[in-house]
Amino acid sequence: MLVSTPHQPASQPPARLLAFASEYRLGTSRAQAPAGVLVAQLKNNGQDDHDLAVRTARGKIIASTGVVRHGALGQLRVRLQPGRYVLVCTLADHEARGMRSVLVVRARGKGA
Repeated sequence: MLVSTPHQPASQPPARLLAFASEYRLGTSRAQAPAGVLVAQLKNNGQDDHDLAVRTARGKIIASTGVVRHGALGQLRVRLQPGRYVLVCTLADHEARGMRSVLVVRARGKGA
Protein backbone atom coordinates (compact mmCIF):
# COMPACT_ATOMS: atom_id res chain seq x y z
CA MET A 1 0.00 0.00 0.00
CA LEU A 2 1.37 3.43 -1.01
CA VAL A 3 0.78 6.30 1.40
CA SER A 4 0.95 9.84 0.09
CA THR A 5 2.01 12.74 2.30
CA PRO A 6 1.17 16.36 1.59
CA HIS A 7 3.88 18.33 -0.15
CA GLN A 8 5.87 20.38 2.33
CA PRO A 9 7.49 23.46 0.77
CA ALA A 10 11.23 23.66 1.32
CA SER A 11 12.23 26.35 3.76
CA GLN A 12 13.56 29.45 2.08
CA PRO A 13 17.28 30.15 2.46
CA PRO A 14 18.06 33.37 4.32
CA ALA A 15 18.63 36.56 2.36
CA ARG A 16 22.12 37.93 2.81
CA LEU A 17 23.37 41.48 3.10
CA LEU A 18 26.89 42.82 3.51
CA ALA A 19 27.42 46.26 5.02
CA PHE A 20 30.66 48.25 5.13
CA ALA A 21 31.34 50.80 7.86
CA SER A 22 33.86 53.63 7.94
CA GLU A 23 33.88 57.14 9.37
CA TYR A 24 31.02 58.10 8.87
CA ARG A 25 29.55 56.05 6.06
CA LEU A 26 27.48 52.91 5.90
CA GLY A 27 27.31 51.12 2.56
CA THR A 28 25.23 48.03 1.83
CA SER A 29 25.29 45.36 -0.84
CA ARG A 30 21.55 45.65 -1.45
CA ALA A 31 18.65 48.06 -0.90
CA GLN A 32 15.92 45.38 -1.05
CA ALA A 33 15.48 41.91 0.39
CA PRO A 34 12.74 39.27 0.43
CA ALA A 35 10.68 38.79 3.58
CA GLY A 36 11.93 36.11 5.92
CA VAL A 37 15.27 35.56 7.57
CA LEU A 38 18.02 38.08 6.81
CA VAL A 39 21.65 37.42 7.68
CA ALA A 40 23.56 40.69 7.67
CA GLN A 41 27.29 41.06 8.15
CA LEU A 42 29.13 44.27 8.97
CA LYS A 43 32.75 44.71 7.88
CA ASN A 44 34.35 47.55 9.85
CA ASN A 45 36.77 49.27 7.50
CA GLY A 46 37.00 52.31 9.78
CA GLN A 47 39.29 53.15 12.66
CA ASP A 48 36.45 53.71 15.15
CA ASP A 49 34.19 51.03 16.59
CA HIS A 50 30.87 50.61 14.76
CA ASP A 51 27.79 48.41 14.89
CA LEU A 52 24.90 47.55 12.60
CA ALA A 53 21.35 47.69 13.93
CA VAL A 54 18.01 47.09 12.22
CA ARG A 55 15.32 49.62 13.15
CA THR A 56 11.62 49.29 12.31
CA ALA A 57 9.57 52.12 10.80
CA ARG A 58 8.34 52.83 14.35
CA GLY A 59 11.89 53.30 15.61
CA LYS A 60 12.39 50.03 17.50
CA ILE A 61 15.77 48.29 17.23
CA ILE A 62 15.04 44.62 16.52
CA ALA A 63 18.55 43.27 15.87
CA SER A 64 22.17 44.35 16.23
CA THR A 65 25.64 43.02 15.60
CA GLY A 66 26.96 44.51 18.81
CA VAL A 67 30.21 46.49 18.69
CA VAL A 68 32.49 45.59 15.78
CA ARG A 69 36.12 46.69 16.17
CA HIS A 70 38.41 48.01 13.41
CA GLY A 71 39.00 45.35 10.76
CA ALA A 72 36.53 42.90 12.28
CA LEU A 73 33.33 41.34 10.96
CA GLY A 74 30.05 41.26 12.90
CA GLN A 75 26.84 39.40 12.08
CA LEU A 76 23.16 39.52 12.91
CA ARG A 77 20.24 37.29 12.02
CA VAL A 78 16.65 38.56 12.04
CA ARG A 79 13.27 37.61 10.59
CA LEU A 80 11.74 40.54 8.68
CA GLN A 81 8.18 41.12 7.52
CA PRO A 82 7.51 43.19 4.38
CA GLY A 83 8.09 46.87 5.06
CA ARG A 84 10.73 49.56 5.36
CA TYR A 85 13.63 49.25 7.79
CA VAL A 86 16.57 51.51 8.56
CA LEU A 87 20.06 50.09 9.04
CA VAL A 88 22.12 52.29 11.36
CA CYS A 89 25.22 52.54 13.48
CA THR A 90 23.93 53.25 17.00
CA LEU A 91 27.28 54.26 18.52
CA ALA A 92 27.78 57.86 19.68
CA ASP A 93 26.52 60.31 17.01
CA HIS A 94 27.39 58.06 14.06
CA GLU A 95 23.85 57.86 12.67
CA ALA A 96 23.46 61.65 12.79
CA ARG A 97 26.75 61.92 10.89
CA GLY A 98 25.43 59.76 8.04
CA MET A 99 25.71 56.12 9.05
CA ARG A 100 22.26 54.96 7.95
CA SER A 101 20.75 53.12 5.02
CA VAL A 102 17.20 52.10 4.09
CA LEU A 103 16.28 48.45 3.46
CA VAL A 104 12.97 47.67 1.76
CA VAL A 105 11.66 44.18 2.49
CA ARG A 106 9.21 42.77 -0.04
CA ALA A 107 6.97 39.72 0.09
CA ARG A 108 8.72 36.71 -1.44
CA GLY A 109 8.23 36.57 -5.19
CA LYS A 110 7.73 40.35 -5.46
CA GLY A 111 11.04 41.26 -7.12
CA ALA A 112 13.22 41.14 -4.03
